[in-house]
Amino acid sequence: MLYASIGGFQGGDMLFAILSFIIFIVLVTLLVALVKRTKTKKQQLDQIEEKLDRLLAEKNNPSS
Repeated sequence: MLYASIGGFQGGDMLFAILSFIIFIVLVTLLVALVKRTKTKKQQLDQIEEKLDRLLAEKNNPSS
């Protein structure tokens, strides 16, 4: 373990740095996934609302 203690950089420091980086990446990934899910849900709700409006209009105005 001589190579791990050169310059005062210990194995524990390396483990902490790796874990901190992993936690950061996970948080960024979760944030991106949340934004993407919210956008997809909004698009789905807009499509449902459009279909519902069209069906209500057809029901109230049966000209065909």
